[in-house]
Amino acid sequence: MSIVILRRRKLGLTSCKSIKKYAIGNIDVLRNDRITGEEEVDLLIRWGCTSQIPSKRTLNKAEAISLTNNKLASRKLFVDKGVSTPRLYTNDKDISYPVVVRPTNHSQGKMFFLCNNEDELERAIDRIHFLDKDFYISEYINKDREFGVFVFNDRVTSVIEKVPKTEEAKKAHAWNVAQGTHRFENVKWTDWNVKVCKLALQAVKVLGLDFGRVDIITDSEDNAYVLEVNSAHSLTSEYRQKVFAKCLDYYISNGPVQNELVFKSINSFKGLIHPALRPNKKGNNL
Repeated sequence: MSIVILRRRKLGLTSCKSIKKYAIGNIDVLRNDRITGEEEVDLLIRWGCTSQIPSKRTLNKAEAISLTNNKLASRKLFVDKGVSTPRLYTNDKDISYPVVVRPTNHSQGKMFFLCNNEDELERAIDRIHFLDKDFYISEYINKDREFGVFVFNDRVTSVIEKVPKTEEAKKAHAWNVAQGTHRFENVKWTDWNVKVCKLALQAVKVLGLDFGRVDIITDSEDNAYVLEVNSAHSLTSEYRQKVFAKCLDYYISNGPVQNELVFKSINSFKGLIHPALRPNKKGNNL
């Protein structure tokens, strides 16, 4: 079977190479600006890009990635489908400060504006317009915790928590690992927040993705809100690299996980975890 992971320039090289390293299948990693147009593969895995290669099967369709990358469109869809997300403001008269203003396409906590009044809001919008970008305005949630939930084929594969390194960092409005003020910590299976995991699965399904990482915050009352979904999530640890490869191997051998989840009956990680990762008698089978 011919398998290609297709990525954009400067996006996902380390993650894609790690999947190639740990997965059983024979995988090629290609940049979308270097395809010849003559490629034809059995399985195409899109890593955050929408370029086309003829394939028999695809993980992450171009339409789903385009929708995911447009943070305003995806937020609107979440609202329409009942996925918990911070309120979107579409009418200036309805705004209740403070609010968050961001470009419709953004990454790594950049271009995050917290506005406490109309003047600050206008300045934030002007800055975004100066860069020739569209924007959206959303409710500000005073978060208590922040999680990244990794999903593959309608099941949870791993969960990380973004942890402030200092008390000062905890007070920051945007928590940012790339800037070195916060770090990711792996969350053990038995410590998974089931409500957060269910919300992540719901978000990925609404967007039509086969895999991705869902960024979710909770407040002091444990209310959960989806911030965004990443279709080219960084696999920064060997553990998560092996997890993705193991789930990919399962998909190649067995196809998609078939049975639908019934959320009402699920109260622990065992009902949410991908079947490729279910613990054996000794515990973790990785």
